[in-house]
Amino acid sequence: MTIPDAGNWRHALKEGRAALFAAYEAQQRAHHLLQGLTRLTDEILRDIWRSHDLPARSALVAVGGYGRGEMYPHSDVDLLILLDDGLPEPEINRFESLIGLFWDVGLPIGHSVRRLSECLSESAGDITIQTNLLEARHLAGDTTLFQRMQAGLAAQMDTQAFFQAKSLEQKARHGRQSEVALLLEPNLKESPGGLRDIQNIFWVCRAAGLTKKPGHPLGDLIRAGVMCEAEARALATDCSLISNMRIRLHLAVNRREDRMLYEFQERIAASMGVHADASRRASERLMQRYYRASRRISLINHLVLDRKSVV
Repeated sequence: MTIPDAGNWRHALKEGRAALFAAYEAQQRAHHLLQGLTRLTDEILRDIWRSHDLPARSALVAVGGYGRGEMYPHSDVDLLILLDDGLPEPEINRFESLIGLFWDVGLPIGHSVRRLSECLSESAGDITIQTNLLEARHLAGDTTLFQRMQAGLAAQMDTQAFFQAKSLEQKARHGRQSEVALLLEPNLKESPGGLRDIQNIFWVCRAAGLTKKPGHPLGDLIRAGVMCEAEARALATDCSLISNMRIRLHLAVNRREDRMLYEFQERIAASMGVHADASRRASERLMQRYYRASRRISLINHLVLDRKSVV
């Protein structure tokens, strides 16, 4: 088999990203950029998959943040290549050129290759794998195989055990991020009141069957009585602020970086249209907005996870 040239896909990725970043600069809408980068990546991955002669009993699956539809400028592209248990071992070698081409195109792939039974057994014993697969999204290949995985994951889900594990994980994460220096230069994902606290709400609710698709479907949670409309609006507003800060941080540093270090704060404030006033620098005003948002997120996180309707 002739391996396709990566040049056209590399060009499409570069041009597509440039257009999305230009649109973002004009509109400053984090959600549009995250979804746009996701769609662009989807299109290229599907095209590459179709260009290869791959076994019929296999599927390409987006997982983690990519499965959720939240592609930041320097996010990893988390992928699962899902295989039917009956697929002969030699057939698996046919995926090597595919994975190599993903990298050649310029996609920062984080991938795993697993048979269906391996996915289910490893998910049952590892909360991180279980969480990543909870946000799985079919991209290409055998749809029935993907649906079998979804059904298997749902059948083995212990909502109470998942809730307890994610609660303990959150407490440990907050403990690691609680030092004063880390609070002054917060990790926009991992710090208390950061994006991970928002994601934790949706992971737990999705495990409980309160939402039907990956992402942040606030409407589902309002209908389920998990949060009221005012809480949902506040969560959406605060998530938008921190998402924009993370996007700006990735663009300023030109690599994946989630710590809001001092050296970037003034530049990011300016890029977000935050200006100094008579008593505060622009960076101080931006960080005050962040701290207010993170406090509200923490409060909503605790309120939602304390409600018995979640589990």
